[in-house]
Amino acid sequence: MAGRASAQGTPRRTSRRSVVGAELDGALLRVVRLDGRRVVEYQCMPATGGHNGGDAMRAVVNRRTPATLAWASPGITVRRAPFPGRADRRMEPAARELLDRHLPGGGSLPGAGMVQPIDARLPSTFAAIVSDSAHDVAAALNGTRCRLVVSPFTLTHDGLYLAIRHSCSELTLVTSGIAVATRQLRAGGLMTETAIAALVPAGGPPEAGHRDAARSRSNLTRAAAGDVHDPEVLAVARRYVAAVAREVHRTVEHWERRGDRCPRTLWVHGPGARLAHLPTFMDGLGYSAAPAPVPDDLDYSAIDEEYRLEAYGALQAALFVDLARPLADLAH
Repeated sequence: MAGRASAQGTPRRTSRRSVVGAELDGALLRVVRLDGRRVVEYQCMPATGGHNGGDAMRAVVNRRTPATLAWASPGITVRRAPFPGRADRRMEPAARELLDRHLPGGGSLPGAGMVQPIDARLPSTFAAIVSDSAHDVAAALNGTRCRLVVSPFTLTHDGLYLAIRHSCSELTLVTSGIAVATRQLRAGGLMTETAIAALVPAGGPPEAGHRDAARSRSNLTRAAAGDVHDPEVLAVARRYVAAVAREVHRTVEHWERRGDRCPRTLWVHGPGARLAHLPTFMDGLGYSAAPAPVPDDLDYSAIDEEYRLEAYGALQAALFVDLARPLADLAH
């Protein structure tokens, strides 16, 4: 179950309208519908075949529905830089110029945007989606009120977050209400070839390798779903979690060497947040793994407890809809 948290660093939503938040995790789209401060629906659907995430999003929102689609797939890049003055739509040319300066071609990339801390003297965060497939997603959202943003932008409560998804694993540091650092880990997500290849024994004929890969993928999926009884499943989960934990530790050390202050509580979310061994491995490296927090006044009882950490990214995207961050989405 996700943890409770006050809205420190997070502007509160006061609207009573219905809004939609979603995260695109590779071939999956997770969607949360909010009515005021109450979740009324959660669903997970495929975004494959002839449809991309934008097409799937259009199927669940009409043209007038305020919505946020968070890119929670591989292919984002993030930089920090000072921004002249407070951001609003009149500052869009200046934002695009800074994006192009710090992220080559960033001003024309889909999902490119920026967020500012409350203290304008601090650097802003610029981000863009560098995956070519995001162009189709952005095009499908034309004519809607749905913003396309990178998933770290939707995290507004200060802390260190680890998302373990199907398509990627991602570490994000949030300070003063904005994501100041993000890294997609080389360990990969639960269903990525990178993660599965690292779990398959080296050598042997190709046929055996294919069988081992399929078996490892199945075992990792079972581990993420909470299977703690099968020794083979636990062994696969242990190897994957060990790789993730090492990368988290190295990344935090790098961020701290450049001057960032990282807490030792690690807030986890995503479909892999319940993996066995994760708390143990993180504790061994000096971190306390805990469920990612939600605001105290939010009623999310409509989401079954076993899916709440999986749905967290979509929930944060829904909460992001009404935040006054006009340049988080430059795709429109």
